[in-house]
Amino acid sequence: MTQPNLARIVIVEDDADLSGILQKILVREGYEVSVVNNAEDAYKQLVRNPPQLVISDIILPGMDGYALCRKLRQHPGTRAVPVMMQTSKGDIADKIAGFEAGANDYLTKPYRREELIFRVKNLVGMAQMMSAPQDKQVAPGRITAVFAAKGGVGKTTIATNLAVTLHKMRGKPLVLVDADFSFGLVGANLNLSTVRNILDLVDNVDGIDSDMLHHVLVPHASGIRVLLSPFRPEEAELVSSEHVQRILKALAEHYDDVIVDCQGNYDDRTLRILEQADNVLLIISPEIGPLMSTSRFLDLAGRLNMPTDKIHIVLNRYDSKVGLEAKEIERALKAKIAFRLVSGGREVVLSANKGVPLVMESPNHPFTLGIKQIAAGLVKQGLAGRDGRTA
Repeated sequence: MTQPNLARIVIVEDDADLSGILQKILVREGYEVSVVNNAEDAYKQLVRNPPQLVISDIILPGMDGYALCRKLRQHPGTRAVPVMMQTSKGDIADKIAGFEAGANDYLTKPYRREELIFRVKNLVGMAQMMSAPQDKQVAPGRITAVFAAKGGVGKTTIATNLAVTLHKMRGKPLVLVDADFSFGLVGANLNLSTVRNILDLVDNVDGIDSDMLHHVLVPHASGIRVLLSPFRPEEAELVSSEHVQRILKALAEHYDDVIVDCQGNYDDRTLRILEQADNVLLIISPEIGPLMSTSRFLDLAGRLNMPTDKIHIVLNRYDSKVGLEAKEIERALKAKIAFRLVSGGREVVLSANKGVPLVMESPNHPFTLGIKQIAAGLVKQGLAGRDGRTA
């Protein structure tokens, strides 16, 4: 007998042996799972009774998985149902085709059981969150801007690792925004495709809702979702400061935490982000160049009447043997250092190259422990998540 509280998953797969193995794995994880061996029958069943997740092969008899996904996205009853493609076709062109068809995730065979389960839990969790009744009076989520007045100080590395850590620590919906619209590296650091990005929201900025965010934001294996920057640098000018303001407002309405990796300049878009943010993590490394640039930024922030209590200085690579001492930096900036991070060294570089945040790969690395301290500090100080007030 069907248990009504179980999340339902429909597998669309014509290989009976493979679908049987997949079904057993997911049933053991507590899901209600059914199998359909062709896309035509699957579409009819899915429209009648939408599940929490569809796992579809691409190569199917008759209509293929791409076509099935496009039809599901066109039907109002299945538009928001997460779809995970699974296939032996692992080329980037195949993955892009899957995302363009509307897939939420793409799993290349062969894959490990643990990876399958992790991705399934992520997508099912998102589906349940999207379908849960929303209290329109709940206060918006917190926006944390990660900013550096000078490049090369580890800003994006800190932003990506912090987002993953904060989500794991709080277990609440979190979105990471790549706001370096010309040369963003968040996608590369997380090994994510840029087929969907902020331009999809810019084109529909008047109609941003939960369904649209669900399809535009790219899921990461950690459970966070990511709003990527434009694929081509010349497209950056299509994003205005007004777009940025409205998009961040929409994200804060749907997510408990919004982490924004800012670009290192003072254009209107960046200033709008810093103004709109609930708190700003100001990244600095112990060298004279970043110190001078940070000093200029703090002077600008004062002239713009930016509240000083929302700016939190993060000293990265503080253990550098040839860098400035923390006390020298505080004296020059006339401000206290809120958080300190050791140099991640070779391990941080390797993790970025692999597209796997160090906090996921090395949970006991000193850099990881420093990121955890920042996340815990934000939570303790009430600077993360919704604060429980009504809007």
